[in-house]
Amino acid sequence: YRTLVENATELIWTMDTEGRFTFVNRQAEAASGQKAEDWLGKSFAPLIAPPEDVPRIQQVFLKTLAGAPQSYETGVYRADGGIFYLSVNTTPLYRDRQVVGTISFGRDVTAQQEAEAALTQRMAELSSLFEVSSALRGVEGVERMLPIIVDKAVESCRADCGSVSVLDESGEMLVYRYGTGARQNMVGARLRLGQGISGRVAQSGAAHLSPDFQHDPLLAFDPATAARLPEIASDVCVPLRVGEQVVGVMHISTYTARTCTEAEIRLLTAIADM
Repeated sequence: YRTLVENATELIWTMDTEGRFTFVNRQAEAASGQKAEDWLGKSFAPLIAPPEDVPRIQQVFLKTLAGAPQSYETGVYRADGGIFYLSVNTTPLYRDRQVVGTISFGRDVTAQQEAEAALTQRMAELSSLFEVSSALRGVEGVERMLPIIVDKAVESCRADCGSVSVLDESGEMLVYRYGTGARQNMVGARLRLGQGISGRVAQSGAAHLSPDFQHDPLLAFDPATAARLPEIASDVCVPLRVGEQVVGVMHISTYTARTCTEAEIRLLTAIADM
């Protein structure tokens, strides 16, 4: 029996009535990156990810001790601080007809969880793009399109403000045409191609992240913009394209520091290309 348990593909562990580990199999050690001695005699609570989920798992544990087998999913911290996800079936452990703890069987569903999260994110992106497309349908003229594009981009990324600037006829000067929130201060401003964040993005055609906007090195070459935007903490700037040609840039900013995710950059780029 012990050989079967130790070589099972599932994670198997037992706990006493206080929620302390009394046994873990090799698969549990391998998945968590922790040795059995790191588990034994210790509570399960510090392993639950996120910590806010501990009360739910404690309720599952108490119901199991009361004699009712349970099924649940939870995140678990690895030894390196990473998180993996388990689908767990747990049942009371009896001795002389008395519940003396629990025995649990866990299946690693991390890949499934990540795939579902990616699908959910992609569906949200497509939904946002559909909303932008629907809002632009029937709208004529750049001046009427730009507010829709910026407003939808700000909303989709849960940002605080945004702006858009386009190249003038010379192709050497960016002109801010629309802004919301703190970025309204930029409307009418002009920047040379290659100057500051906006000018660099328009010149290179590559998105630029500013998790710490006020200390972004590119602002040193554009002090006027920094002076107009003291409220901005973080920012992302993406190029606006018509076909393969860059015709302007769009900024999406927040008043509190944060880092834009790859999914958000992908979404902003798709919106800008519309």
